[in-house]
Amino acid sequence: QQAKVDEAIIKLEEKKTLLNNENISFEQEKEKLKHDSLELDRQKLKLENESININKLKVELVQQTEDMEMKQANLSTEMKLLKESKKTFETEYKKFEITVQEAEKEKENMLRQHELRLAQVAEDRARLTRQQETQQQSSEKEKESLDLRLKLVCEREAGAVALESKA
Repeated sequence: QQAKVDEAIIKLEEKKTLLNNENISFEQEKEKLKHDSLELDRQKLKLENESININKLKVELVQQTEDMEMKQANLSTEMKLLKESKKTFETEYKKFEITVQEAEKEKENMLRQHELRLAQVAEDRARLTRQQETQQQSSEKEKESLDLRLKLVCEREAGAVALESKA
């Protein structure tokens, strides 16, 4: 009977050892699961941080998109204003060109009138000279009168020419 008791004790000791081994394995597994749980928590935090960063980037991207849209709208407005300014400039330039052409025509007309007046003055001088030659035998007073008239005509024409040149 002692042998049966010893055998039962040995079996119990073996069971105890097996249970202790299982308990140690269980504790090791428990520690491993704790470690894995901590690792998962750490990865979860890391993912949450990455999610926060992604959301920040999304917000920044939305802001940049809005900024770009605002800049695009401003550029479009500026382009419209530039086109309007260009049209205004072109219109004003055409008016200026027409004014210049009209001024050139007026200048040509004034030059023609001036040439006609000079020709008239030359003709008057020639006529007066002829009259002077034909009336050489007239009295000295008539001669002085004709010279005075000639001088006045020349001054008048010179004054008119000077006025036109100033204009």
